[in-house]
Amino acid sequence: MGANFFGLLILLLLMNTAKANELPVQWLKLMRYNKTIFGYKSEVDYPKYFLAKDGQSNPQSEMNASIEKFATPFSQYKDINQHPACLMPGRYLYLDRIGKIKKKIDINKCKDFKVFKEKLELNSVSVIFSSYYINKPASAFGHTFLKLNKEDPMTSDLNSYGVDFSAKVTTKNPIAYGVMGILGGFYGQFSLLPYFLKLREYNDFESRDLWEFELNFEREDLDLFVAHLWDMNLALFDYYYFTENCSYHVQRFVDAIRPDWNLWQEMYDITIPIDTLIPLVEKSGVTKGIYFRPSLYKRTQMQLNELNQSQKKIVKDSIDDLKLKELNDLTESEKIMTLDSIIDFIDYKFPQKMHLATTNNEIKDFKREVLGARSQLSQSSIKINKIKRQDFNHAHDSRKFRFGYRNGNQSGYEFKHRFALHNILEPQGDIYSNFSLEMGKTSLFYNQELQKFIFEEFEVAHVEALRPLNYLEKRISWNFNFGLRNRYEITAPYLNVGIGPSLQFQNHNFSLFAQSENDHPFNERRYQQSLLGLNFQWIFRYKKFAMKANYKKFKELVFGVNNIEIITSDLSYALDKSSQLAISPTRLNNDSTTSALISFYY
Repeated sequence: MGANFFGLLILLLLMNTAKANELPVQWLKLMRYNKTIFGYKSEVDYPKYFLAKDGQSNPQSEMNASIEKFATPFSQYKDINQHPACLMPGRYLYLDRIGKIKKKIDINKCKDFKVFKEKLELNSVSVIFSSYYINKPASAFGHTFLKLNKEDPMTSDLNSYGVDFSAKVTTKNPIAYGVMGILGGFYGQFSLLPYFLKLREYNDFESRDLWEFELNFEREDLDLFVAHLWDMNLALFDYYYFTENCSYHVQRFVDAIRPDWNLWQEMYDITIPIDTLIPLVEKSGVTKGIYFRPSLYKRTQMQLNELNQSQKKIVKDSIDDLKLKELNDLTESEKIMTLDSIIDFIDYKFPQKMHLATTNNEIKDFKREVLGARSQLSQSSIKINKIKRQDFNHAHDSRKFRFGYRNGNQSGYEFKHRFALHNILEPQGDIYSNFSLEMGKTSLFYNQELQKFIFEEFEVAHVEALRPLNYLEKRISWNFNFGLRNRYEITAPYLNVGIGPSLQFQNHNFSLFAQSENDHPFNERRYQQSLLGLNFQWIFRYKKFAMKANYKKFKELVFGVNNIEIITSDLSYALDKSSQLAISPTRLNNDSTTSALISFYY
């Protein structure tokens, strides 16, 4: 009997799968159905989104129930906006297009949806990528959302709308936020808001670059997009920071409108924003326009670089004293450039104070003074706020596998893998700069003498932010990394932290960090190591070549050992977007090792 039952169960599963396979692919994508070993299950976790009792797990039943409910006359509803077709016009529109609706109704009579559609005046849709912001963990990998263009994307930023997918956060505790975000403890939902608010948040407040990819939607795609967006009012999803996050759901939304682009098939199980951008530019016919809006910081630096020394001094002194200095010695064009630089730097340096509703605000008073002086000059400013681009260089994929040989006291083969994202010596392309942000890096070593594999290290995170000093700002650079390391055949935590100034001279960057490096802090004293000292770093890059050298001088605090010297260097050459060669010599006091590695990105 057990065998018969098992056979019947398999038959039912096969029949279920066969029926689901007969359903249109776009229906499955619009309803966010995923295939499981037991059939199908929708990612939507809100019962009111489904019209059939088993709709979350039965796409055929949900389609049948939708067709049946949509046939209900409007007259049976006191509030026409509660009619199923008015609540889910995207679903109705799609089923009507494929000939499943026999009793047609006019969804233009759905008053709330009609007002919504007319408010959007949708002309095109863009995917927006807000660049990396390592000062904020939730945005360290960047952020993607949608922009609904009323007109030409170059000119419609102020009257367009943005569509964001984000978690409905229920705690202010940062530890609880991290745990719940990773484990799916929050609901996620799409929301609509004016796009200029996103501009202010990302481009101005956080000074992040914005990349815009205008999708090649046809008119019927735009109609379905608007209707499906309205459907999402009833949809709640489990939010997972590493998997079902903003980038994942933005990509799934676009994929539901144009399943023939197969964008979702390009996704990894663990999703980061850059993964969603690459198919947009590499697949033919998906994107019809690329636009770039540099951050406010970049714009201020570009303006500052155009000034002569006397102009720079006026800008600096005015900012320092919050009082406009005399401009009498400048020509009219020099006055304009100087005042424009001051105005933009105020917006960059004091974004929060500029928008505080206080009566006594010296920042606002200072800006008002500068604007008054600028208004006396008739010549218009030349500002580059947004640029149309012909291409987009993502530099390299985020995941990396490295293989090579190490020569030294212990010789053998190295195997390394990184989950994400970028190292400071890797090609920068259009989206990276002087920072490292690496997560989930595993290192294994095959010892030739012992003829065995040895686990060396699992680095949870490595972050390095080089923020060079400039004429107007004294910014601090910093680095940290932490994880688990095998030392004395004991695997235990480590934590390294450094902070200090950085200077940039053309292709050279020089940094001096006060550095602390700590191994095995919770083990017996004889296994512990705590180093404190200085870390001098030099980075040079030229085209595909990059080099980094560190000279560290430490005092060992646990046993009181002085003058510990560590010299490391890394030389790398990018063969192309998918591979890189590297040589890494290291010397610890009198012990030296050299590694030669080849990296493959994917």
